[in-house]
Amino acid sequence: MLTFINIFNQASILTINIFAIFVNITKKLKQKVERRLKENLGNWGQFSI
Repeated sequence: MLTFINIFNQASILTINIFAIFVNITKKLKQKVERRLKENLGNWGQFSI
């Protein structure tokens, strides 16, 4: 029983870590895209969401 709990805990920690990494990657990508849009569009950048 204890080994099952240990495996379950490790799996959930791993899932949380993967999720955190995924969130960080999406944030960075979003920032890159927004920056690129602003550079490309210039004045039109203020209308981008």
